[in-house]
Amino acid sequence: MIALLLCLTCQLDTMEVKYANHLEILRSMPEQADIVVREWIASGRSILPYLIRSFVDPGTEMFVKEKIALAFGGIGDKSALTYLYSALPGASSQLKANAARAIGEMPDPTSFDYLLPLLKDPNDAVRGDAISALGRLGDLRATTYLVEALKDSVFMNRGRAIIAFGDLRAVDMLPYLTVYRLDPLPQVRMALAAALGKYRDPAALPVLELMITDDDPIVRREVYSALSLTPGEQGITRFRSVLSDPDPQVRDAGVAALANYPPEICMPILFEFLSDGNPAVRSSAQAMFESRRPAASAGFEYILTQTSYPLDMKYWALRALVQNYGSNTAVDRLMQIFPNKFQGRLTKIVDGQYEIGMERDDLYLALGKPNRTRSNGTTEEWDYDYLGLIFRFQDGILTETEGL
Repeated sequence: MIALLLCLTCQLDTMEVKYANHLEILRSMPEQADIVVREWIASGRSILPYLIRSFVDPGTEMFVKEKIALAFGGIGDKSALTYLYSALPGASSQLKANAARAIGEMPDPTSFDYLLPLLKDPNDAVRGDAISALGRLGDLRATTYLVEALKDSVFMNRGRAIIAFGDLRAVDMLPYLTVYRLDPLPQVRMALAAALGKYRDPAALPVLELMITDDDPIVRREVYSALSLTPGEQGITRFRSVLSDPDPQVRDAGVAALANYPPEICMPILFEFLSDGNPAVRSSAQAMFESRRPAASAGFEYILTQTSYPLDMKYWALRALVQNYGSNTAVDRLMQIFPNKFQGRLTKIVDGQYEIGMERDDLYLALGKPNRTRSNGTTEEWDYDYLGLIFRFQDGILTETEGL
């Protein structure tokens, strides 16, 4: 018991010393403030009593309180809200802004009335953080105040008000927000796209569809991100148009947005990105494939079952499936997907082998894309240079092979 008490005392002493060192760094090297705040947030609730003690101390510098407010938000313990509320009267503009941001990160109904005065603050940043926090509270009473915030003289705050409506998911406000797709500032149009993504509602699709043709690539990037968050087949169909967007950075953002889709949706689109004309987009697509492949077997299996998907996509999916499962398990899985195919034939396909009597599509799945093809009526020939062979098909069935 004594040893336990000594250990706890040592830990407290260590935290006390650590916190004192943090304060010294803040005061002597304010440019390191962001690092200190991250350290506090990483420490979690264990650092909270020390932060509160400094925050309520009248002798603590305003700069330090400003940083503590940010840490309160990052830690996310609502017990800090009371101290944030109490600090608002007479606080610096930066402390008000940071407090509003922290309040937004700890949504609580009691915060509503404390944020309202900040919406009228003469400081642009204070108003902006209060607008954002109001949306995060999820209180539909905020709608009236956010409509007023849409008239803010600062375009960034107007954008924040639009995004706040997205946080509220107030579907009845969608017609009101639609007009901002024609705003002359791309930043405001970007905010609209981001807000529509937050709705995650098919009701936002008509506006997003119109915004796909926005002149500014930075707006289209946000539009495709929003589409990837919108449920339903129609949203997926609209998202696929990113494949033909003329700007490679937009297409690259489309690759990143695929992370929002399940494998059976992500993988067919990702396959097309792998042959994009831009090297950076192809590189991003390959990285996305490598990161998602181990958990994407359902997507590869889905591709193999789709009669409308091209053979080169199916070959790619099959090879990825074999990489995930290994040959034996892959054959077992394929037996469940294609119960009408003989196990021996499926084994040859998985192992990259061929035999007379094989169907043309099965040979493709086994060997991949041929180097050249020729056809004459019901007869077809495929050349595989790496095998040095010509494969001849009659009515889609392999009938003979010949050396090149």
